[in-house]
Amino acid sequence: RVPAGHEMRSRGGFFRRLAVTVLASAAVLTALEAGFRRAVPANDVTPFRSSARPGLAVELRPSFETLYKGVDVRINSLGMRGPEVGPRDPDRLRVALCGDSFTFGSCVEYESTLAVSLERALAERGTPADSLNLGVPGYTAEEVATASEDRIPGLAPDVIVYVFYANDVEPPRQPLEIPTDAHIDPLSGFTLGSAFVEWTRIQVSRAVVRAGRRPHKRSPGHSRREYEDGGGARIRSALRRMKALSAAQGAR
Repeated sequence: RVPAGHEMRSRGGFFRRLAVTVLASAAVLTALEAGFRRAVPANDVTPFRSSARPGLAVELRPSFETLYKGVDVRINSLGMRGPEVGPRDPDRLRVALCGDSFTFGSCVEYESTLAVSLERALAERGTPADSLNLGVPGYTAEEVATASEDRIPGLAPDVIVYVFYANDVEPPRQPLEIPTDAHIDPLSGFTLGSAFVEWTRIQVSRAVVRAGRRPHKRSPGHSRREYEDGGGARIRSALRRMKALSAAQGAR
């Protein structure tokens, strides 16, 4: 028979070891979270503002500079990323690039955006060009069409390019009220609001893809259901509108 005092000491030792393990684990997780948060791109005042244009939840703030997703971003007076747009040069091809964050160039410096890369590629082929960046992060197909109808008539482009991405099939967002001094929380979209947990989720997703499978959210079946559940109609409507806009502008 185990003496009562010995049993009490054994239990006390177990709970002390458990407490030490829990505290050590918490310290490690806290340190990991702090380390991963330092790697998250920083944001300053939001580059977005509420839009008065029906069909647009937000738009870029004209004549504004800020830090967005770790890079300095300049928005010109027309509400487009990049320098001011001068008069059209008849000796240079003018291209209007329309789309979402891929067109805008989230997380990349201006010189690495699609618009600047396109200008360089055309110049190498002997075609001087000015490529205008009309991309706005988060825009869906219908929002791209609405913004294009609003902005392109004053730009007189020779070519209009819609840079499509799969989630453009989603319905337009509802209008948002954005304070002028609002700061973007870079952790708001992370799993549990944790940089470490989000990093872990990404690594698991990559491992699943390497194993020949796809995470459910990005699976072909999921995209097909979105398309069939109204997304296809929204895409077709947006393309018809942009085709009509191109015809009205005499642009390809």
